[in-house]
Amino acid sequence: MGVIQGGSAANVVADKAVAELDVRFWENDEYDRVNQALEALCATGFSEGVTTTITRVNHKPAMATSEATRVLMQQVEAAGKEEGIAITWQAVGGGSDANHTAALGVPTLDGLGPIGAGFHSPAEWLDKASIAPRIRLLRRVVSML
Repeated sequence: MGVIQGGSAANVVADKAVAELDVRFWENDEYDRVNQALEALCATGFSEGVTTTITRVNHKPAMATSEATRVLMQQVEAAGKEEGIAITWQAVGGGSDANHTAALGVPTLDGLGPIGAGFHSPAEWLDKASIAPRIRLLRRVVSML
């Protein structure tokens, strides 16, 4: 649970509580299994007189890799060697629009942009010197396709 809200005071039984859950998957089939389990828990209930409902606010498919994606990554690694940029593939799941194309079976990579960290926080930063080399890398990859 990432966010929990409810009640009006510490000495009053809350008439309502809301909890937000962020669930992520490596494979899209896992979503169905976990979602069905959560719905069953809510239908069964946790305490007499308490009703529980589950509402999906949004859904982003897993960024599952395919053989075509692995081939594309090998091309990117080769292009990186030619550009003098060390590229090594890491399965991190992803959380971008790339998840949607990967779910459709389109060879998809994410994270080829400039170097940075602290994403989505006040401490986010970007290494400006990494922009031009990453553009050259992208140009080389596109020319290989």
